[in-house]
Amino acid sequence: MKGSQFYVLLSVLAVTILGACAPASTGAAGEASQSDLEAVLQAPATLPDVNSVEVAFTLTNHSETGLYVLTWYTPLEGGLFGEIFQIEWNGQPVPYEGPLVMRGDPIPENYVFLAAGASASATVDLADVYDFSEPGEYTISLISPRISDVATSEGEMATSVDDLGPIEIASESVTVEIEE
Repeated sequence: MKGSQFYVLLSVLAVTILGACAPASTGAAGEASQSDLEAVLQAPATLPDVNSVEVAFTLTNHSETGLYVLTWYTPLEGGLFGEIFQIEWNGQPVPYEGPLVMRGDPIPENYVFLAAGASASATVDLADVYDFSEPGEYTISLISPRISDVATSEGEMATSVDDLGPIEIASESVTVEIEE
């Protein structure tokens, strides 16, 4: 492959990858707008040690219709199977040290149904996958948007990873102080 062909191929790849990472359009049928889903994180303001840093995650559907939400990249998946939180200690990033799960095509069991105004919750222990050994202030944020899917009916659910796109879930960060 000649140099100019390589750069053209590299440019096409970059545009394709960046296009796939762009935020989902809002307002289209079967898609949640950025304000339809909200995640609330709750954690103790202070902890005396780092044996456990439990964070409660609640996902609420603020739309006027029921939504099926793919649980991947949320605690609703039943645990932490990838880097879904951004943790900072005194302003410095804390690396994720947990499993990175490769997923196949989504199936209906990977979705949770949230009626209009309804919520679903799960609690995860972040100390299992992040290092909280230093005393100080830790800021915990949900990483969004993530590759996911939101559907208004079972028939609209994604059947292939190619059908997934970035979904924005609004969320505020929480702060936990680890005491010495």
